[in-house]
Amino acid sequence: MEKNERLNEGSFTNKSGNAGDAIDLSPYFRMLKASRSKAVRFISGTIILFVVALLLFFFLSPKERVTQAKVRFLFQGAEEGKYPNGDRFSAMELVSATILQEIYDVNTLERYLPFSDFKNGFTVLQQNLERDAMEADYKSRLADMKMLSVDRDRLIREFRERLAALRSTDYDLTFIQKYRLSSIPRETLKKIVSQVIATWASNADLKKGALSYRVSVFSSKMVSANLSDNYTIPIIALDILRNQVRKIINNIDQIQDLPGASFIRDAKEEDLLLDIRNRLEEMDRFQINPLLGQVRTQGFTSDPQATIDYLENQLFQLNLQKRSAQDKVKFLESSLTSYLQERSSATPGAPFPAGTTTVIPQIGADFFDKIMELGETASDQDFRKNITERIIASGAELLVIERDTSYYEDFLSLFRKMNSRSRVSPEKMKTFENDYQKVAARLIYAIEEINQIYERIAKHNLNPDTLLYSMVLLPSASTRYSISLILLFLLAFFYWFCVAAFAIAWLWLQVKREESKLQPAA
Repeated sequence: MEKNERLNEGSFTNKSGNAGDAIDLSPYFRMLKASRSKAVRFISGTIILFVVALLLFFFLSPKERVTQAKVRFLFQGAEEGKYPNGDRFSAMELVSATILQEIYDVNTLERYLPFSDFKNGFTVLQQNLERDAMEADYKSRLADMKMLSVDRDRLIREFRERLAALRSTDYDLTFIQKYRLSSIPRETLKKIVSQVIATWASNADLKKGALSYRVSVFSSKMVSANLSDNYTIPIIALDILRNQVRKIINNIDQIQDLPGASFIRDAKEEDLLLDIRNRLEEMDRFQINPLLGQVRTQGFTSDPQATIDYLENQLFQLNLQKRSAQDKVKFLESSLTSYLQERSSATPGAPFPAGTTTVIPQIGADFFDKIMELGETASDQDFRKNITERIIASGAELLVIERDTSYYEDFLSLFRKMNSRSRVSPEKMKTFENDYQKVAARLIYAIEEINQIYERIAKHNLNPDTLLYSMVLLPSASTRYSISLILLFLLAFFYWFCVAAFAIAWLWLQVKREESKLQPAA
């Protein structure tokens, strides 16, 4: 009877039968208090379910591990896309397949991802804050719809010119790994990005010679120290030695064109390149030539017929080179003559004599023709200068060929007069071999000095001891999720909204069920 009275007190209508102005929530609170054990279990269950769902989301949802570093290239020419030795440079070399394969194998990354995913995860982007600010400025100015087309074109040309002048050597190296459950550890990722840059620097220096000039330097192995390693026929051995001296002298001339080469000495701080060059010229004149004179005056050879065959072959090759050089000179001269004739026929009137007063032409068709002629003058002079220089070079080549031809003809006439059965004595051959070894040893020493000086030139000018790069920002790793935090918040809000709606609906049904049980009894 008391329970019935309490429920009647919590009804939604008052005793007079009129609708109440306010809802009485006391029955719901009494029901909630009576079912507090069920409410605790329900809330605990929903919290546990929410935590489990959240953990599953973090572990099973697609994620990206982003590792990024900022690198600045320090070597000369980086802003122009060139290595110090003149070879082309591109920042994409950092993520070339060769470098990444080496990093992939060293760190055994096949346990985390295939190589194709590893390679595709790298990107290199240039960073230039000044350029970005300039682009934003010009975009805002070009957005003016009232701007005339002439002003717009002028602004675009100005932007392109300024953009070409803005060069930066700062780049972002980024590696993105997409994963669900497991990924490469953060510290390993940081190490990998650093290794990529370091491996590129090593390959650029050691394999590509980025810190070396594009000048070939001979090795001492080109010279045979023993006569038996070359040819036992004296004139052939001396011919080879004389040719090697010429090549090395030409090599010195190439090295001397490098910056500062005239002032750098060898490792012992004794000789300059000029000193070595002078010694080689003296070697050719006072050591090799006297040995050749000995061969010429005494008919010094161990095989006269083989010597004659060698000299005839040399003369045959020189005659071919002579005809080729003569034809080249004739071709260049005829080309220059034809060009000058065409230019003189195409240009009416004679050129202005010196001291003629220049008259400013009126604006018109003739004025623009004069402008075009002035523009063509520089290229015309360059063309004629180039042809003339090639004719002079070919003439100098002819002089060298004629000198060598006379040299071999003298030797050939001498050995043809010799008795083919004559042989040099072993004592003379031994003396000749000793003299040859002394000259070859001096030549080998000179080549070693040249290599030492070249290495010091490259070290001084290209500075290989300093890094090719510097790390503006050390590698850092972060994680990005495929679902944003806003969407995650909305999903969590929807979940708890559904839980709250379910709890309220259950509580309302329980109260209604109790009221329906008590109404018949009343």
